[in-house]
Amino acid sequence: QRQALKDLVKKLGLDQTRAIIQYAISVQGKPYTPTITTPHQLITKLGDLKVYAEKQKNSARTIIL
Repeated sequence: QRQALKDLVKKLGLDQTRAIIQYAISVQGKPYTPTITTPHQLITKLGDLKVYAEKQKNSARTIIL
């Protein structure tokens, strides 16, 4: 787990890693979010989390008439 976190920080940088962790915590438990409970899962499900974030951003932009 520690090595996974080190790899993530090395790849993305400390600030971006912190932001991703905080986002993952903030959306945990919401419908359709990937379940992420360990640093290793964060690495393996990072793509899923980014897709979820993009969908949320797009749905927030949708205007209902």
